[in-house]
Amino acid sequence: MLDVGGMLDIVRFGRVNVDATAPQFLYADRKLLAAEHNLGFLKRCIDGFREVNFADQATGRIYLRIDSGTPVLIDREAMQMAVADPCTHAALRAVVASAFDGAAPAASGPQYLEGSKATPPLFTLGQWGTAAR
Repeated sequence: MLDVGGMLDIVRFGRVNVDATAPQFLYADRKLLAAEHNLGFLKRCIDGFREVNFADQATGRIYLRIDSGTPVLIDREAMQMAVADPCTHAALRAVVASAFDGAAPAASGPQYLEGSKATPPLFTLGQWGTAAR
């Protein structure tokens, strides 16, 4: 998962009034644009894969790994940077609240989607890092 906000936008964009005649009429209720009201697609994606890695789109650094909906690895430094984005913070709190309780094992060091000499690269959907530029 490289862009949590983008996952929420998929639901948000479905709320657009395509017949709006002015910007103020694009959304019937702007309160429904809040992260907690747009989690459907994100939840379906998480439920559809046994293992999900949440990673920084620019670097591929993994900040959270969940397995069957349970956090199994957290890079606390990278997670702190990721949840500085209010949308990402609200979404993760809603769909995987246990990632914030401190119980998941901490990463021993940074892990990246591209892998390392000791670990193979992880398969991803979408582009990240230099490929995204």
